[in-house]
This record gives sequence, C-alpha cells and structure tokens, in this order.
Amino acid sequence: KPVDKDLPCDIHVVNLRTMITHPLVPAPSDQAALILHRQGFTSAYRPLGMTCATNGGKISMDELFPELYSTNVKQMSLSLMYDGMKMEKSFTVSIQPMELYSFLLTR
Repeated sequence: KPVDKDLPCDIHVVNLRTMITHPLVPAPSDQAALILHRQGFTSAYRPLGMTCATNGGKISMDELFPELYSTNVKQMSLSLMYDGMKMEKSFTVSIQPMELYSFLLTR
C-alpha cells in the first residue's frame, strides 16, 4: 500500500510527479516532487464544508509514504531549481497556513 495515512483536511497535494533524468533524453528518474498546500482559516468564521479536525499543519513523510520512498527527503524551492533543507523522512514538517512546500523524494 503506497499511502498509509490520510492527509489532514487542511493540507492538499498540489502535485506529485516523477522527475526526469535528463531534459534531452526524457526518461523517468528515481526521484519524485511533492508539492503540498495548507489552507488558511480565520477563527472569526467557520470554514464551510470542513467537518474534520486539523493537526496544526504537521505532516510526516514517513507516515504518508511508509515504504514507497527512501529515508532521505529534501525540501526544495517551489520551482524545484534550488535545494533546501535535507531531512530524514521521519521528520515532522509544520506547514504554515496559506503556504506551499515542495519536497524531493528519492526511491
């Protein structure tokens, strides 16, 4: 089973795509890009259609993809051109409201 746990209801997968090995010879690589978005809410208004609880934007790739990817995850820029922080797959990321986060996952 590739995905072990549901995402919190305020976090959405914007994109999950396989990267290519080389632009001139397009072939799938062993890396995938994951882009996540967390919705923002104000306490003044109840969000319509949201009937579940959130966990404050915390997500762990290990809980989401327990067996599909290796233990190393790299946070990337939104364009996937610039490297960010390297982390273990078990590390819990806290996504801020109205933010997009990009990760590079390796098989």
